Amino acid sequence: MNPPPIYKFKTKQVAPREFLRSLLIGNKLEEIEYLKAEMQRGYKTQCTKILSCLLGTKKSTILNRWGTLEFEEMPEYYKQTLGYICAAGINSTHAHQIIKGTYIPQTISAQEFLEYALALSSLSSSERDIRLSRHGFFNECVRVLATVTGFEPTTVALWGNDIRFHRMPSEHERTLYYAQAAMKVLNQTTQQLIAA
Repeated sequence: MNPPPIYKFKTKQVAPREFLRSLLIGNKLEEIEYLKAEMQRGYKTQCTKILSCLLGTKKSTILNRWGTLEFEEMPEYYKQTLGYICAAGINSTHAHQIIKGTYIPQTISAQEFLEYALALSSLSSSERDIRLSRHGFFNECVRVLATVTGFEPTTVALWGNDIRFHRMPSEHERTLYYAQAAMKVLNQTTQQLIAA
């Protein structure tokens, strides 16, 4: 049996300025070209709109607390989410949809994410019951969510006492969606490499 997708999943953090340059300006340009584009009127407003939409954070928080175009005060866990977004294939097409107001970010619950990440849906009914009742299963779920969201396990454990994690802040449902999408892309890429 293959290990659950979460145990093969690795991504890197992405700096917000790098992320936004790629989405709004393009890739592999000279620094002077990036700087000219960033100096255009409305660029920071576009950046704020994109980050707010994708991350589920208030625009006022981004504008007033996250700093300059480097967004140096952005919490670290969001940089991890930006890595998932890149790996999932969110691109400039999506950025233009966000700016126009036509993009609706998708979300998944903690339970849906854990079902996929731990491959629970691939188990038979009896195997699933055994897995869910195994001592330490809840702690495994806490560790998985902590790793994916970038929060401490003690914080994640406060989100609920079962696989639903019903007290998890709703903004993290976006992070889980992007992480799952990135896992699916990684899995598809792996399958193509194996087939080749």
